[in-house]
Amino acid sequence: MKKILLILTFVVLHQQVRAQLSQPQRFEMKQKYNDDVFTIISLEEEGIALFRETKEYKEGKHSWQLILLDSALQQRVDTVININRNYNFTGHEYVAGKLNLLFQEGEMAKDKITLCTVNLQNFELILIDIKTELDLRLTHFSSLQNNVLFGGYINNEPAIVEFDIDKAKVKVVPGFLQKNTELLDLRVNENETFNVVLSEKAAGESKNIIFRTFDQQSKLLLEDIIPVGEGIRIMNAMTSQLKREDLLLVGTWGTRSTERALGFYSVLINPFEEQKINFTQFGSLQHYLDYLKPRRAQKIKNKTAAGIEKNKRYDYNNNVMLYKVLEHENGFAILGETYSSITSNTSPYYNNPYNSRNWNNPYPYNNPYFFNYPYSRLYRPMGYNDNLNNEDQIKTYASSILLIDEKGVIANDQSVKLEDVKLSSIQQVTDLSVRKNELIILYRKKSEIFLKRIFIIEDEAEELSEKIKLKDPFDELRDENEKNTEIRQWYGSTFYTWGYQTIRNINLAEDKTREVFYINKVVVH
Repeated sequence: MKKILLILTFVVLHQQVRAQLSQPQRFEMKQKYNDDVFTIISLEEEGIALFRETKEYKEGKHSWQLILLDSALQQRVDTVININRNYNFTGHEYVAGKLNLLFQEGEMAKDKITLCTVNLQNFELILIDIKTELDLRLTHFSSLQNNVLFGGYINNEPAIVEFDIDKAKVKVVPGFLQKNTELLDLRVNENETFNVVLSEKAAGESKNIIFRTFDQQSKLLLEDIIPVGEGIRIMNAMTSQLKREDLLLVGTWGTRSTERALGFYSVLINPFEEQKINFTQFGSLQHYLDYLKPRRAQKIKNKTAAGIEKNKRYDYNNNVMLYKVLEHENGFAILGETYSSITSNTSPYYNNPYNSRNWNNPYPYNNPYFFNYPYSRLYRPMGYNDNLNNEDQIKTYASSILLIDEKGVIANDQSVKLEDVKLSSIQQVTDLSVRKNELIILYRKKSEIFLKRIFIIEDEAEELSEKIKLKDPFDELRDENEKNTEIRQWYGSTFYTWGYQTIRNINLAEDKTREVFYINKVVVH
């Protein structure tokens, strides 16, 4: 009898700890057929910003709509920002208490730039005109207290420019403008310093990775030059942000003879000791190939292992985009996705996501230029969207999570197979949060949310799905615009998802059908 009770107790407890999804709040507004789509900006626990272009022009100004929601998706403000009509919206960044929106006329930083700063407490809008007088082609934009950082290229040489908002002064950060170098990352740390990552190149391969950290006055605090190794080409890079005491550098790598990545690399920054970069091939990972058929995956793993024994590389390559570095008590979790082009276009700039035009290199996840701007061709991640022949050109196969330990080594990996995800450009599909020894991965498919919860130590997983919750019990979903449905982590284990729906309310006598834009709050319990 006691044994039966113990079994029943275990079953009950096991059921209690299963993951659950709830959708406690929903924001909804009517959408007209000619309304522009919103750019959705997370303000973390301060809420969400919705930003879009309007059709309104007056006295040479173009109106942009800004809606601010709180963390319960209640509207705080709905206002209009009037910007010179020739300016394009090209960047945004959230910092605590403030939202920065960047507008630019032309492609170079010497052209006029307007920065709109939104105070999230009193909703004050301040417009600041910036003119650098530099032929700087922008690739990165970030905020550092009362300064703004611009990264890009001057005559194909990387440069970092700092604009002091209070003094209205522009300063070129020293130590750049070097030939045969590529700007890979510009990222602000938790302690108000910032990191810059460069790749020094020669004969089609990477010679060194150059890592630098600067203080708020752009004074160099730390420089670490890391040898790459013969025949290796560094394709992209992301750094952590000092939420932990150690700094991680991670990315993908290939060779000068491959246009796609052969694997991942990772290394901890330490200028006082000689570091060895940890290069990992895709076939050496436990779960990366899970999206393939088992026999195919095992064949690649076997050939990779055989090549490593002979001190050779097995040439299995893929297109991989890294989106996120999460820092937690046991190390780091990296989110990336594997994709391929399904177009018949043979342009080398289309098929090679890591093309030689420096300013088009893939941008990091939290770089606002990455994937949030449908209006600006310059800051699209690959710069080849004008070559597309139809709407569905990119197929995303899987989401991969790398678990990197305190020594900077990939200790484990996990994967989520994605079915029939076809997009018009390279876009993030999944998002990730980490809590204790669990990974929480969410993604959208049509009008349904999918969750995969992975227990890291046990290497086990559970999955569940839930329909998007509508506003009224009498609402019926008639149609979902699949091209504009996404989901993102908001804060902790809270996510938000948005899209455009046609809804019919069966309880109304008139106006039963409505077209809406919506955001749902999604909480993982």
